[in-house]
Amino acid sequence: MTCLYREEKGFIASLVTDYYSFTGRELRALAERQFPDMATLRVAKRFTRLALKPYLGGKPLKRCELFCQIVRKQPDTLPDDV
Repeated sequence: MTCLYREEKGFIASLVTDYYSFTGRELRALAERQFPDMATLRVAKRFTRLALKPYLGGKPLKRCELFCQIVRKQPDTLPDDV
């Protein structure tokens, strides 16, 4: 048994396993914001894409531009008094 994500409706119990479905373990990890491995991070990324899809109107996410700017703004070294 999995839970199928439906745009603007949430999760619905399902026997289907596809791109839109999530296991109970995956949903618990999302709810607890615990991402201990790459597989769980991929699940979080997939859910984020599905949840934002109706609001993006087919436009791609510009996450790289955002995160690259944040990384560039961070100093390379910490001050001595930290």
